[in-house]
Amino acid sequence: MKIAVFTDTFDEINGVASVYQRLVEYCIYKNIHLELFALSNKTSVEEKNNVKIHRIKTLIPMEIQPDLSFDLIWLNPRLVSYFRNNKFDLIHVATPGTMGLNALLLSRIYKIPIIATYHTHIPEYVKERVNKIIKKTNLKIDRIAQGSESLTWEFMKIYYNRFKLVLAPSEYTKKYLEEKLKIKIEIFSHGVDINRFNPKKRNEEFRKNNNLGLSALYVGRIAAEKNLDFLVEIFNDFKDVKLVLVGDGPHRKDLEKKGNALFFGFKTGDELAQIYSSCDFFVFPSTTDSFGMVILEAMASGLPVLVSDKGGPREIVLDKINGFIIKSNDKKEWMEKINLIVKDAKLRKKFGIMSRDLALRMSWEKVFDELFKTYEKFLDERNN
Repeated sequence: MKIAVFTDTFDEINGVASVYQRLVEYCIYKNIHLELFALSNKTSVEEKNNVKIHRIKTLIPMEIQPDLSFDLIWLNPRLVSYFRNNKFDLIHVATPGTMGLNALLLSRIYKIPIIATYHTHIPEYVKERVNKIIKKTNLKIDRIAQGSESLTWEFMKIYYNRFKLVLAPSEYTKKYLEEKLKIKIEIFSHGVDINRFNPKKRNEEFRKNNNLGLSALYVGRIAAEKNLDFLVEIFNDFKDVKLVLVGDGPHRKDLEKKGNALFFGFKTGDELAQIYSSCDFFVFPSTTDSFGMVILEAMASGLPVLVSDKGGPREIVLDKINGFIIKSNDKKEWMEKINLIVKDAKLRKKFGIMSRDLALRMSWEKVFDELFKTYEKFLDERNN
C-alpha cells in the first residue's frame, strides 16, 4: 500500500505536526512506503529510507498566524506533475488548508481514494480570536464573533462533506462532527512517547534554579482560544503555587501583564520533558481542543491532570482517578479542585502514579497500527 499524506504543518511546533512526525518515524520503522507533502517556505525533497518528505513552497503566501500560512494558488503545478507520474493507493489529508485543497483536486483528477482527519476546532478558534479583537475595541457586538464561527463552519461543511470518511481524535469530536457533517466518522486517536516523557526526569536542581516550589504547569499555544486569561486569574488567588506556562503565541504579552506566571517560551525534546516532570500537576482549561496531546505527555510524566469538561481532553482523564474533569469556566469549582491537589500530597502522588499507568497503554505504535487497519478497511470497502 502506497500512502500520500497532505498537511499544512509539519516542521512547526504544534500538536498536528507532532502526529505526522511520529507517523514518519513509524513508517520508517515498519518499512511502509509513505510520501508526505507539507506546506513550507522552500521546496525540497527529503528521503528517509522508504519515506519521502516533500516540502512545497507557497506560491502566493498569506500568513494566517506565525506558524501557519495559506497559499492563494490552490492547485500547485509541481504536485499535478508529480502525481501524473507516480501512483498512490490512498491520500490521507491532515488539514483543511492549502494542502487539503490540493489533495482533494488531485484525488479527483487521478481517481485516488481519499480520507481526512479533523484535528482542530477551527470555527471555535476563529470565534475566540474575533472575540478578543472585539474586546479590544470595546464594541459590544456578540453577533460578530458568533457569525464568524457560523461562516467558518459553512466552509468546513463544504470541505469535509467531500470525503467518504473523516477521522476524529476522540469520541467527543466524533459526536460533534456527526451533528455537523453528512459523512462517516471514525476514530484516529493519538499516542505518547513514554520513554521521553517520564517521571524519572524530575530535576531538583532545575526546580531550585527556577524557584518552582509547588507548581502547576500548562503546555501549549499561548493564544486566546486556550482560555488562559481564566487560568491566570485563578492562580492569582493561589499565592503559594507557581503557574508555569510553556509555549508561545500571540496572547503571551497580554498574559504577562495579568499575573505572576513563569513563562518559559517554546521548549522541545528532553528540555520539555524535564519541565513536565519537574512540576507537580498539570492544568488545561481549554474548551476548544479536539484531543490535547499535551495531556498525554503530562500523564506520561506522572502528573495529576485537571481539564475542562468541554472538549476532547476530558476523554483522556479519568475523573478522581488521575485528576479532575471540571466544569468549564466555573471559577469556584476550578479553585476547589486545585485546592484539593495543592493541600494533599498523597492525592497528588496517587493521581500521578495512575496517570503514568494510563499513558503506558497509549503508545504511538498501537495508535498507528490501528490507523493502517482503518486504511485497509476503507480501501476494501471501496473495492467491494
